[in-house]
Amino acid sequence: MNYATFGRQVSDISQGRYPNGAANIYTLPVATPGTNYPAPNTPPVVVSPGDQTLYLGQTRSFAVQASDADLPAQSLAYSQQRYYRVQVVE
Repeated sequence: MNYATFGRQVSDISQGRYPNGAANIYTLPVATPGTNYPAPNTPPVVVSPGDQTLYLGQTRSFAVQASDADLPAQSLAYSQQRYYRVQVVE
C-alpha cells in the first residue's frame, strides 16, 4: 500500500474491531493507541437458588451457582450472612 486517506477525525475517540479481526467496528470507551483493546469484564451469570421455605426455629443454608465467561478464567467468591428476627404475635 502506498498511502491511506482518512476522513474527518475526532479527538480522544478510539474505534476498532472487537474482538481483534472481527467484522464490526465499535467506538471504544477508552483510547488505546498502538495496542490491542483490553477485553471487557462481563458480569458473572448467577443461577437463582429458587424460593426457600423456613419454619420457625430452623436455620437455612444453600449454595448459589455462578459462572463467568471472561478469559483468563476468574475465581468467583461471594458470601453473605443475614439474620432475620421474626416475632409472631397471636
